[in-house]
Amino acid sequence: MIDFFGIITINGAYLIIGLTVLLIICFVMVISLLCKLKNLTKRYEDFMGGRDGRTMEEMIKSKLGEIEDIKLKSFKNGKDIAELFEKMEKTVCKVGLVKYDAFNEMGGKLSFALVLLNEHNTGLSMNSMHGPEGSYVYVKEIINGQSYIALGDEEQKALDIALDKEK
Repeated sequence: MIDFFGIITINGAYLIIGLTVLLIICFVMVISLLCKLKNLTKRYEDFMGGRDGRTMEEMIKSKLGEIEDIKLKSFKNGKDIAELFEKMEKTVCKVGLVKYDAFNEMGGKLSFALVLLNEHNTGLSMNSMHGPEGSYVYVKEIINGQSYIALGDEEQKALDIALDKEK
């Protein structure tokens, strides 16, 4: 019998059994932790080893280089798109066409009124009149959707068609 600080008396057999159980529990925990450490070490080496023997540092450097290339290309694309939009404001994007008979005896609707406008409704009205003596073409300037020279009925219809395409 062992007197533990004079308070509790412990039988020697119980003490050996208790310490043996505690030792077995500690041994099982150590084996479990060693297995987990082995798995974690293997995962770490796979992660840091990279593909095809490349290190993680080399992979990160190459990806950063690719990101820089993408940023430069994106900046250039943004500038190109802005330039294209600026040019497109000046290009023809609205069209109105009315075919008609300038002279009733001709038939076939060989005359036409054509309106070509840009994004700001500025452009031209072209009226081609086909008659027995020949064809005549008249051009009138359109600014902000209006002509400062009086338009014929067909020219006005063509302008209305072009402006309706905006909506």
